[in-house]
Amino acid sequence: MFLSLCVRYVLEQDIPGSRIGPEPTTDCFTAIMHGEVEGVIPGNALIVDPNKPFRNLNPFGNTFLNR
Repeated sequence: MFLSLCVRYVLEQDIPGSRIGPEPTTDCFTAIMHGEVEGVIPGNALIVDPNKPFRNLNPFGNTFLNR
């Protein structure tokens, strides 16, 4: 919760897809990257993009990438 609140404070906005609760919520994760355009990219699209550093997540499978 503390880390999520810190990131939210630094970004000055809510983190897309995040839930901040009293206990840890570990059903998904969010990768925050710097870029020209704000947006949300699904995990299974990130692993096939050679310009992004997420190709090593492919062995975890679609269930993991769709979280």
